[in-house]
Amino acid sequence: MNSKRTITIDFFELGVQGEIAHVESHLLNAQLEANDELKRLKKEEAEAAEGEFENYQTYLGYLNHIEDRVYAASEILHVAEEFSLVALYRVLELNTKTSLLKLYDQEEVDSCYASDKLVDLVRQAGVDIPSIDKFRGIDELRKLSNSVKHSGKVSSELADYPEWKEGERLSNLPKAFERLAPCVLPFLLDLRKRLSAL
Repeated sequence: MNSKRTITIDFFELGVQGEIAHVESHLLNAQLEANDELKRLKKEEAEAAEGEFENYQTYLGYLNHIEDRVYAASEILHVAEEFSLVALYRVLELNTKTSLLKLYDQEEVDSCYASDKLVDLVRQAGVDIPSIDKFRGIDELRKLSNSVKHSGKVSSELADYPEWKEGERLSNLPKAFERLAPCVLPFLLDLRKRLSAL
């Protein structure tokens, strides 16, 4: 007996998974490069012998130079961590807009340049946003992305979440990415399902 098997492929889901994986791979590459650079600099520092330099001042200058490069590598890594969270939120925004094209025309969706306008459009469609799967994680991601873009510090809005303390420099960003990235796809799939039911 010859039976055919039907395979259903959700290209939207595959696309979102790919976009999230792409953002994550950039973060991992930045972490690997920064760690390699930091190890190399620490090794350079450890191998530097005072006798190899013209005088003690030159030796101290070299050590200060290494220290500055360590600081720069750490800051570049921090910026990459920040960008990964902004990019993750951007994946969410763009795919939310794509989902809204089922109900609204391109011009109306494109006019939603701020997240508040996008939220209003979803509400106008009749979707109760806080009831969407993983909403809390998405809300935290939005507030975190805004904190990155506006100050690099924890905003009063972001401080509503227990992991964050208002006014502090944003830190532990890879852990935040690891915790929040799994919220994006379930949120988008539930939103899409609700919009399709309208």
